[in-house]
Amino acid sequence: MVWGSNDEGQANPPEGLSNVVAIAVGRYHGLALRSDGTVVGWGANYKGQASPPLNLSHVTAIGAGGDCSVALVTMYPRLAVPFLRSSGEMEFTLYGEDGVAYTIACSADLREWQPLTRVTCVNEVAHVRDGTAEGSPRRFYRAVSDEPLNSAVAGSRRQG
Repeated sequence: MVWGSNDEGQANPPEGLSNVVAIAVGRYHGLALRSDGTVVGWGANYKGQASPPLNLSHVTAIGAGGDCSVALVTMYPRLAVPFLRSSGEMEFTLYGEDGVAYTIACSADLREWQPLTRVTCVNEVAHVRDGTAEGSPRRFYRAVSDEPLNSAVAGSRRQG
């Protein structure tokens, strides 16, 4: 829901806008971040502030100022926060480039890493289970591809 001044259409988001996870507003424009990582803009566009660049994707945060807009783009790979299964295994999701293989490694201290498994993303997703995690008070994971500059780290600490 939007209200207030509408001199430049800033209070009129596009019809049918859905799956919005964040909103940012400038002086005369608005932005919406959708759950699929794309951005929609509306309102005054004198300096291009309400027109996200073509093919902008993988956005995780947005911001807007008077006559500008910004987007935080997070490329692959990304690891979801691991969770403990009732079996004692840790499980998490790797979001990566479709068809790219990643080596998953684990560590208790972020210094020494042990290879755990190798997975290939299908439809930009791979699910990973660590059956060796049981009894580990702390566990960190990283994903590294054979392509340079593609890596990610996630961690988990057991309560108790």
